[in-house]
Amino acid sequence: MPSHLRFAIRSLAQQPALFVAVVLAIASALAANAALFAIYDGLLFKPLPFKQADRLVHIELPTGAQALLQTTPVQRRELVQQLNETPLFAERASVLAPLVTLFEEGANTTSEWNLHAAQVAPDFFPMLGANAMYGRVLTADDEGRSSPRPIVISYQIWRDHFGADPSLPGTTIRIDGTMLNRPLVIAGVMPEGFSFPAGVNVWAVRSGPASSYAPAYARLAPGVNIEQVRAMFPAAVIMPLRDHLIPDGADAFGFVLGATGLLLLVAWVQVAALLFSRTAGRAREIGTQLALGASQRQLFAQYAAEGALVAAAALAVGWLMARPLTAVLVRVLPAEMTAGQALFADWRAFAFTAILSVAGLALLSLIPLQIVRRSSPLALMRRADDRAGIGRSRTRIALLGFQLAASAALLYVAALAAHSFVRVRSVDLGFDATGAIAFRLPNPTISTGPGQPSARAQVNAWVSRMKGVLESTREVPGVAMAASGSTYPLRGDLSSINLLPALDAGADPMTVRVTYLSPRYIETLGLRLVEGRALTDADYTETPTSLVNQAPPVALVNETLARDLARLGPVIGQRLHERPAGARARIFEVVGILGDAVDSVPGMKPAPRMFAPRSNLPYVIARLDRDPVSVIPRIRQAAAEAWPGLPLRGVVMLEDEVRRATADYRARSLLLVLISLLCLPLAATGIAGAINYATRQKTREIAVRLALGADPSAIRGRIVGGTLVTTAVALAAGTAAGMFIGQAASRYLFGVRAADLTTIAAVWIVLMGTAWLAALVPAARASRIEPAAALRE
Repeated sequence: MPSHLRFAIRSLAQQPALFVAVVLAIASALAANAALFAIYDGLLFKPLPFKQADRLVHIELPTGAQALLQTTPVQRRELVQQLNETPLFAERASVLAPLVTLFEEGANTTSEWNLHAAQVAPDFFPMLGANAMYGRVLTADDEGRSSPRPIVISYQIWRDHFGADPSLPGTTIRIDGTMLNRPLVIAGVMPEGFSFPAGVNVWAVRSGPASSYAPAYARLAPGVNIEQVRAMFPAAVIMPLRDHLIPDGADAFGFVLGATGLLLLVAWVQVAALLFSRTAGRAREIGTQLALGASQRQLFAQYAAEGALVAAAALAVGWLMARPLTAVLVRVLPAEMTAGQALFADWRAFAFTAILSVAGLALLSLIPLQIVRRSSPLALMRRADDRAGIGRSRTRIALLGFQLAASAALLYVAALAAHSFVRVRSVDLGFDATGAIAFRLPNPTISTGPGQPSARAQVNAWVSRMKGVLESTREVPGVAMAASGSTYPLRGDLSSINLLPALDAGADPMTVRVTYLSPRYIETLGLRLVEGRALTDADYTETPTSLVNQAPPVALVNETLARDLARLGPVIGQRLHERPAGARARIFEVVGILGDAVDSVPGMKPAPRMFAPRSNLPYVIARLDRDPVSVIPRIRQAAAEAWPGLPLRGVVMLEDEVRRATADYRARSLLLVLISLLCLPLAATGIAGAINYATRQKTREIAVRLALGADPSAIRGRIVGGTLVTTAVALAAGTAAGMFIGQAASRYLFGVRAADLTTIAAVWIVLMGTAWLAALVPAARASRIEPAAALRE
């Protein structure tokens, strides 16, 4: 073992508490950096864990109003057929909507299993190059099997519900309360981390021929580029799979990673201050070694070996902490942000962490270099070199000042994030999501051919079943009220029409979102009536023999649209003319104004919206006055009686929708708060260590003052006061930096400003209080020293 390393081990072993504190401080910051880097790198840069991932594309067909504008049903079927037959794709696979519904009675409930299942094409797994860890993946032979139906489960389901039994494949099970409510045979178990599409943990083969479904994913054929495919299918949205999987909030990880980098710098500076104090306290030892012939290079190598040992230990401990911390962060973050990818700390994250450790080692190496080269042996032995003492004092104060300023900046951002967290949880959504659920009824299916009823008769039968489901839902015990609508808040619908407030040939029509609603829709969702009247039963006119109901002459508007209409006069009573004009163009008379409700995510400006009455709408919204776990199974049973064979899918709690809509804001705020609050113990330790070192340096001076009759309380006040002055100066610089950082952070947070007086005051109170508490112990110790004993030493 090299002599320098033996010296470093022996030296650090003399102060094990200091060594452990230093290693843990740096290791915690290194682990946070490695975990955030692993997520950031996995989402944006690391190659996808799929076969020829750079050739994979995501295909999305237009939906909602966009589909109606761009394609007819016949054109859409032709587009699906062309996508399934084009030679531009070497492989393709469809993925259907989740099969699972929520909250069912029984021992094995969906809520307990936390199932998110999807139907996939048999080519899905081979196209991705994904293989099962145990058993096999789904194949084309599984398409015709319905009982027992083959499924593939995730590693988590296998571990949590089957005890990680490797002999599980081939076992027949049954899961109550799901659309998979039939005998199932487990074909295979996927490896840990495989969850694609995002959040899916159960896979079943789709039913029906491949030509019935548009491919969701495909691999480009050799020699084909994505621009050729886009030119061939302009009505479809086709993008590289990597671009599709990058979540909207992924760039926020870059900012949070920067915050963890600043935290790591604070930790390194904290360690530098501690080792500086320790090395400066060994001035006599350094002076003696220099006087006995040791070169400055040899001494520098000895003390640099200590820094290397600290950095290596911190890297080892930090890396051991990084993998479980990454797993925790992936669980905390919403599935929409992690995109269902296997995110974990790998060799790339280790290399990143090692580089940070080397950078920290370089910082630690400057400490012995400064002390060794700036002092003569005689001055170090006597501790009488004033210039060296002044230099050490300046260095110590500079390190402490930087640490406090950086801590203040991080705490300021943490306070903004906490403020954002509170605001997003208490934001006025414009409706009441408490106890509200929603589910969608299927669209009418028209069958043509000999012996089939007319299209009108089929639609009438569909309308009758929709009415029956809504009425039976209202009669279920535990349902306070129910209504139907074309959509509901937070769903982000695209339905819109063009309206002209007045018959002015030169005016441009305005594009307005439109929501059709049944009676009691407003009361069920708790929407707020601002002005005018609500809709009454008399506003609903129906023509049962028509394909659609006749448009009534009245409508409500939201506050955003009302502000636009107010420029033309009183809003109530205005007539809105549908454009383009024609024989079927409608005219709506405004009879009331509703408060704005959040369309998709809080913080986005609500779109101009009109509410028009209509019955027989696809979404059923119900407000419950009992536990949903007991009420929803009864709703499903009542709906099945009113509509035999109804595939009731997508039952959602609106409270869950609210949580999903605010998940990005909450995750960013939580990460920033957790990262920034790590600075508090570092700041407190740094202040206490710096004051402890300063008082040791001034022991003789304090002893003389006490011997001459100085009041101990004055000694304490002088030490604490000096600490608070230094802290205040650092806080001023840190607050200014925090506001600058906050300007960049505000785009990732909700409802906060970069310069916030309340936040500034909170940061000052917390850090000044921390400095005061950290200064009390060494100040009290200094005021209690025995003058005679101190002077003899």
